[in-house]
Amino acid sequence: MKVRAILLIDLDIEGSFKEVAEEQVRIEKVLEDYMSATPNCVGTTMDIKERRGVGLPDLSKLKLKSAK
Repeated sequence: MKVRAILLIDLDIEGSFKEVAEEQVRIEKVLEDYMSATPNCVGTTMDIKERRGVGLPDLSKLKLKSAK
């Protein structure tokens, strides 16, 4: 069965884009480690964007669009 896991992490990072880039590298390493340790993981991807507002969105209501 094919499934997709969606994770959302809100971060408050003190500093500038340099600190954000360092955190992105740390998260990418975690994903690489997970993929190496999980044979049924066929791929990972991530994107970091500036967030607005307070609180986490309801992921069950999130609409994902794929590129055509």
